[in-house]
Amino acid sequence: MGKERVVWRYDPIIVTKEIDAQFHITKFHEMAQILKDYTNTVVISILDNYRKIKRRLQSIGVRDISSTEIELIATSFKNIADKYNLKISSCAEIIDLRPYGIMSGKCIDDRLISKLIGKEINIPKDKNQRSICGCAESIDIGTYNTCINNCKYCYANYDESVARDNYLNYDVNSPFLFRVIREDDKITNRQVKVYKAQTEQLSFF
Repeated sequence: MGKERVVWRYDPIIVTKEIDAQFHITKFHEMAQILKDYTNTVVISILDNYRKIKRRLQSIGVRDISSTEIELIATSFKNIADKYNLKISSCAEIIDLRPYGIMSGKCIDDRLISKLIGKEINIPKDKNQRSICGCAESIDIGTYNTCINNCKYCYANYDESVARDNYLNYDVNSPFLFRVIREDDKITNRQVKVYKAQTEQLSFF
C-alpha cells in the first residue's frame, strides 16, 4: 500500500480521572514511534459529546477537557509528530488548533485521492456531514449497531441489544457486512458519480 496511503487516527481524545493529558502524550509518543515507518499522516480528534452517548460517557467519568489540557496535548502532539516526520491535522474540531501548528484536515481528502490516482478530481464537500467537517463527498460502507466491542465513546452504536442481534446474523458468505438478504429488505440502486476531471492533463498542485 505504501506510507502515503495509510492515515493513522488518534481518536477520540477523552479525559477522565485515570486518563489525563499525560496519558495521551505518552501513548501518542509510543504509537508514533511504532507507526512512523508505515504512515506519513496522523489525524487527531477531541471527543465530541454526542447526546446519544452522553450517559455512557458519564458512566466512565468522562469530563470536559480544559483549555490548559488542550494546549498541553496539542503542543506535545505537534512536537512528537515533527520528531517522527508525521504531518498532523485535526478532524472536524470546533476548537482552533492552528496556534499549535495543527491544521484542519479531511478524513476523506480529495487532494490526497487526486495525488494517489495521478488525476485531477473535483469532489464537492459532503453535505451530509457537520458544517465543520471538511470531508469530500463519499459513500459510507458501514452501518450502525453492528459492532459488539461496546466502546463507550462510539456514536455508531446507540443500542447494544440491536448490535448483539445484528452480530448473531453475521454471515461470512454474505456480500453485505452483517447478514444475507431477507424478504423484508429493500434494495436501492445508488447513482454513482464520476469526479475525475475530463482532461487528462495533470495539475502542478
